[in-house]
Amino acid sequence: MKKDFINTFILKSLKLPVINDFDALTNTLGISKKMIYLLSNHSNKYYKSFEIPKKTEQQGK
Repeated sequence: MKKDFINTFILKSLKLPVINDFDALTNTLGISKKMIYLLSNHSNKYYKSFEIPKKTEQQGK
């Protein structure tokens, strides 16, 4: 319980939202529970992954 109080104090002092449950998360993000479910369970439909090759020293010259 003391840890929760400290975490809440830190978040509030940094002017960050305190999110204790799923409803608070949806309200803070402004998106529906269904959308959070879809994003978390079907991420391959909503996110694309790609790699950016590092610039080698020869490419920079």
